[in-house]
Amino acid sequence: MNMLGEERALYGRIRLGGTIGWGLFAPIAGAMAQNYGLKFAFWTFSAIMLINFFVSQRFVHRSHEESRSNSGGLRLLLTNRRWINFLFLAFLGGLGSFSVSTYLFPYMAELGAKETMMGFALTISTLTEMPVFFFGDRLVKRFTNYGLLILALVMVVVRSLLYASVSTPAMVLVLQAFSGLIFPAMWVAGVSYADENAPADLKSSAQGLFNAMSFGVGSAVGGFIGGLLLESIGGRGMFLVVGVVVGVGVVLAEGIRRLFPEKKNLPRAVAIPSDK
Repeated sequence: MNMLGEERALYGRIRLGGTIGWGLFAPIAGAMAQNYGLKFAFWTFSAIMLINFFVSQRFVHRSHEESRSNSGGLRLLLTNRRWINFLFLAFLGGLGSFSVSTYLFPYMAELGAKETMMGFALTISTLTEMPVFFFGDRLVKRFTNYGLLILALVMVVVRSLLYASVSTPAMVLVLQAFSGLIFPAMWVAGVSYADENAPADLKSSAQGLFNAMSFGVGSAVGGFIGGLLLESIGGRGMFLVVGVVVGVGVVLAEGIRRLFPEKKNLPRAVAIPSDK
């Protein structure tokens, strides 16, 4: 977001590059795993990430916006009701999204799908991600970043319930076209919300917290609980439970937000003066 400067609204178009790479390689990875085994796929991944590491060294960042000493900064975010509500929604998004990304393939295997079809499922969802990332700035303008986040979470609930109702791998492929709309909407909305609502000296911390609650805590809880549910009640039951949990969580969060509104802007973090 710092590197984009005044063009921050176009963040989704930068993030689109990751989606394109994911989509192009998904069917290749599926065929690779099916024909040569997972070890070969992991070694290929390692080689690509090594190249990526060297490319990333060419990035040029602007000066850091975060104040050098803001011991009360994170406390401002973590004790503000508005931010607690946002981080809880980010947690639900991570729980719903990564339970799918982690356990969709085992569920497809339950339904009789082959690895190549699994890779094709990723390609389908990736293709539908692309327009959402590209037009992310317009979607945020149309729905607001918070409204787009809520819409994405509602779609998570619908998708989970639809996954619970399918009976063939082909039906999963159809749902993947709908599924691909969810992650980019959630991600663009969350990044935009964190950047817009955090004080200038806490923007990096705000992005870190959003990442932590979705990719970190949310995905970890989704992975752990999803694995237990998959083992005990199968993929259909797991998706049903995830859909209900995320749905109840969104209703609670939105209900509390409406009952106890809080002013939008947080005060600027107070820096501790230096010895000078």
